[in-house]
Amino acid sequence: MPRVDIAHRSETAVAAVLPPSVRIRRSRKDGHSVNLELNGEPVRVTWLGEGGLRQARELIAGREDRPDVAVARRMSPGARDALSAAGIGWVDETGRYHAGR
Repeated sequence: MPRVDIAHRSETAVAAVLPPSVRIRRSRKDGHSVNLELNGEPVRVTWLGEGGLRQARELIAGREDRPDVAVARRMSPGARDALSAAGIGWVDETGRYHAGR
């Protein structure tokens, strides 16, 4: 089974919800996170897998350096609410998104 490139999936999901005029550049990837530049502005993106509430809560509670955006296959309503309340944007591969702050 081929290994899935999480950074590429995250970048693709973010790009899908942005206007085509936004320039995207990947500056660094690290495990489940990738640093992107959107029109020169740094954005830290973290992959949440399935996008369940438990995963969102762990992301919110377990990190001092929270990401700007969380990406998942399909973000659950609870995860969407928790991330939004924490000021973290979210995107899922179905095309749903919230810009966060």
